[in-house]
This record gives sequence, structure tokens and C-alpha cells, in this order.
Amino acid sequence: MDTKRQAFRKIEEEFGSLDVLINNAGVSLERGISPSQLELSVLKETFETYFFGMFAVTRAMLPLLKKSPSGRIVNLSSGLGSLTMNSDPESEFARFNLLAYNS
Repeated sequence: MDTKRQAFRKIEEEFGSLDVLINNAGVSLERGISPSQLELSVLKETFETYFFGMFAVTRAMLPLLKKSPSGRIVNLSSGLGSLTMNSDPESEFARFNLLAYNS
């Protein structure tokens, strides 16, 4: 049984519903690699965690969220995902040029 299914069952058994799902997963696999040198496999693995992983967990937990009188989903992101902060040369994030992570 996969981890999402195990989590679903545990939450369902203990609580019956889920009030808040907080998606906050992350990986940084490209340290020191310029965007022009980034391997497609690294980009895919990063997106597997950030995008497809978030989608899969959210989809798995939807039945429990719908059982809650006011279920909520909160998606968190690093400041490195901000186009505004990354384009401002004065920003603390401007020096990071990580194609996969920032995307």
C-alpha cells in the first residue's frame, strides 16, 4: 500500500475527516548546476515532488476534506518561486538561479 493510502486510512480511522491539508514538500537537486547544464531528469524529479506529488496527495485526501464542515487546502511555496523577488536585484533571492527549484 502506498504512503498516501496509508495516511488516508490513518486519518480516517482516527479523525473521520480532514480539516486542513498543508502541502509543503520540497527538494533541491540542482545545487551548483547552471540552468543551461541542468539534466532533464533533475527537472522531472523536481516537478514530480512539487507539482505531481502535491496533486496526488491533494486528490487522495479530497474525500476526507469533503467530510469536514470547512475543509481547506493550503499550498506553501518558497520565496524562490516568486517572479517578483527573483527579478529584483536587491532581493535576497536574486542570486539564486535554480531553474527546477524556482519553477
